[in-house]
Amino acid sequence: MTVKLKDQTQDILMYSKVMALSDVEICKYIAEIEGLSTYVQSGSVRVMVTDGDDYYFNPLTDNNQLIFIMIKHEVERDFEHYDVIGWGYNVLDGKNPIRVTERQDFDDPVQPDLSMQKAVCLAIILNKSEDFKLS
Repeated sequence: MTVKLKDQTQDILMYSKVMALSDVEICKYIAEIEGLSTYVQSGSVRVMVTDGDDYYFNPLTDNNQLIFIMIKHEVERDFEHYDVIGWGYNVLDGKNPIRVTERQDFDDPVQPDLSMQKAVCLAIILNKSEDFKLS
């Protein structure tokens, strides 16, 4: 019996595209997914508040914002033992089977470190952003 595998070319292209996002672009995408109106000021994303003070939005550095979006989007974290791949992240109700794996203490200019915070945000973007719809 022959099993035909799904062509994953589109998935791989979207993964490559999301991995190339800058920190500011990541924050903007997450804010957009959350329905927040934002603007960029001095290289930082700020959220516009109608009846109050605008605030910085950066789940890459603000753990309170990160925890909120992790819970809201049901981000799953699991450890892949094979070849010591490490911790991977995916959205439970997402359509993307690809896990974003964090890379810590990895000194390689081709594949720089990828923090837990960034891996979580990229997993959410891959699964929730209209710009990164996968097949």
